[in-house]
Amino acid sequence: MNDWFINMGLIGFIRILKEAGKIDDNDIKKMKNNYIEFNSELLEDFHKNYFDYFLKRYDISVRECEKIDRYLLIAQKEDKFKNATDWIKGVVDNNRKKIKGKLENKVFEQQFDEIYKNLSKIKKADQIEELKDSVSQFKKLMTVKDVNNKLSINFVRSIFSKQYFGQASFLQKPCAAKSVEEQSEIMFRDYIKPVIGLSELMDQSKDIDALKMNLENELKDSSLSKNYEKMLKTISGLAKTRDSLEAVKKCFYEDMLYCSVWENFRATNDFTEGVFAPLAVSNNNAKNYMWDFCTFYPISDIAKLILLCTPAGTVDMQDEYFGFVNLDTDVYELFRQNENLRLKKEEDNVFESLIYDIVSEAREKSKWMLQNILFIEFKMDIDSKNCKLNYFNIPKNVASYFKKHAQNDLGEIKDKTFKKDLVALMLDNKTIKTITYQYNEKSKGKEQIANNIERLIEVKLRSIISSEKYSAYDALLATIAKHKFNRTKEGCEKVDSKKIWVIYKSGQELNTYFKRNQSENKIQGIAYRLLNASKAGNKKEFLDSLLRIYMTAGKEVPSIFLNVMHEQDLEFETVAHAFVSGLISSENHGVKEDK
Repeated sequence: MNDWFINMGLIGFIRILKEAGKIDDNDIKKMKNNYIEFNSELLEDFHKNYFDYFLKRYDISVRECEKIDRYLLIAQKEDKFKNATDWIKGVVDNNRKKIKGKLENKVFEQQFDEIYKNLSKIKKADQIEELKDSVSQFKKLMTVKDVNNKLSINFVRSIFSKQYFGQASFLQKPCAAKSVEEQSEIMFRDYIKPVIGLSELMDQSKDIDALKMNLENELKDSSLSKNYEKMLKTISGLAKTRDSLEAVKKCFYEDMLYCSVWENFRATNDFTEGVFAPLAVSNNNAKNYMWDFCTFYPISDIAKLILLCTPAGTVDMQDEYFGFVNLDTDVYELFRQNENLRLKKEEDNVFESLIYDIVSEAREKSKWMLQNILFIEFKMDIDSKNCKLNYFNIPKNVASYFKKHAQNDLGEIKDKTFKKDLVALMLDNKTIKTITYQYNEKSKGKEQIANNIERLIEVKLRSIISSEKYSAYDALLATIAKHKFNRTKEGCEKVDSKKIWVIYKSGQELNTYFKRNQSENKIQGIAYRLLNASKAGNKKEFLDSLLRIYMTAGKEVPSIFLNVMHEQDLEFETVAHAFVSGLISSENHGVKEDK
């Protein structure tokens, strides 16, 4: 395993083989090393497996049929019929234009035209059956193999050429008119033949004469890729000046440049935009950035093939971004976490959700592994030579917190959304996108937005108070987590939460007092007043309110509240949130105290 983009290609390679049935889950689970081994026979049909994978992943018929079904459902409402019919016509017309002139069989074009013509005649809501019939015809036409494959492969080509490889190999514009099978053969010629061809040629040659004859026959093939042909000519030149097969092999394997990705392979290609555009540059136009003006960055044929698999290793994110998570671990664990990312792609905060899943397993992972998790999201536009690459990782001290405390502090929080928000903010706001966390405060009829941990806990407390559920254990656990998190980031090896529990229980005692004296209705107002003082950073107002509460209850103010003024052991907000959490919780709540 190597850098993130190579690992991305490895995960894509595994996914393609798995989808083709060449390997299964048990095979992947056995990949407990930082490399993969496979027989070259797996590559014989890999070009077909490659195209099958992406035709299924970006199946246009599925997407368009789902879209048109939604519009048809809307059309059944009489007041929405006209708009929905126009939307359906738009979908049909869009695909009609995309298929025009792309297929040898013109019957399919005529069928698209006929469906569109019939839809144009539908004007009134009582023609709903006619609309359903036209939709049915469209869906049937979209699932025809020739139609669906052509539309799907053109969509795949647009992604690849814009985001990954430019106009390399089968992505050149003239190849767009070719069938899927023809494009697949071009991929075999340019990417797979150079990988398996040379080893087969060497294996089949018993001596120097046999090698010369095999090279001569191979070079007669006019369809060879330029790089592969060049390599064969190099070996042919060596064969003419060497007296044995072993001498040719020794010279070839020792004198050629090593691959910059995997040193045990020989380099036959240059790392250019056509290999992986998000990170590559136009080398010939960037001589000033190269050492000694040497623009050649050597990579092997196998590295080039693996990088061709990078699109399969990513997950489609929002706004045309592609996501990947990289870990310093074995192949199986890397595959598992990226499969988890793929399963979560429909969630609002994909990376934040995955982060929580990973840190939930923190005790089973080393601190080194946690701090070497890298989240990548990129969006490329080759035409404008613009790549937006966003990434973040877990800093050392943050990784230390998750290793030591995350399971205890976060594991007991029951509100999953609140928990994920808390984890995301703990990552020091180094999230992929700027996110706001919203909870509805019903009593005020407006949303409260949190952009730091203190505000998140405060908003959670306000939500609890307004809902009158009076169970703030989650807020307490978040307060404890925040305290330990901040102390760990400061470098403290041992951190406990005993004083926070004392403050929490002080609040619970007052809760009990108000309930016994039938003054429970006062709790809400007091809690809001204390939270307002905390939010404003007004220590005097907070202490004045606290003093009045204890005087009313006839109790002495605990000395621990002196932390409000000097903040020696606990921050002001920590004291306030712990006390309010206790104040709005009954005494039988929150028994799992730190010992």
